[in-house]
Amino acid sequence: MKNMLLLLGLFLPVADAWADSQKDFKLCQKKLKAAQKLDLLYDLKMDPPEAVVVVGPTFATLPFEAKEGFAETINCFFTVGKKDKYFNFSLLDYLTHKQVARYSFGHLSVD
Repeated sequence: MKNMLLLLGLFLPVADAWADSQKDFKLCQKKLKAAQKLDLLYDLKMDPPEAVVVVGPTFATLPFEAKEGFAETINCFFTVGKKDKYFNFSLLDYLTHKQVARYSFGHLSVD
């Protein structure tokens, strides 16, 4: 019985972390659907080893902090809600398909 409790103690935090990441992932999905409606997100594809993130016309009008939050939401989606993981990707303009920003290791840089 003591060994069983020890095993449960080891796995319960993992289960809680998994549940939290799933909750965060669902929230990120909702935010990205809203971003599509606002013409902020134009297209999003996983094309290993790189992702294709195409931003709409609203992206250019946002202040940097909002752009950064948007990029973090995309990262959350790609990492399935895991807060300590980073997925690097470029953000491309919807008309020209030229890079307008880059999210790398948790930081956004705007061209």
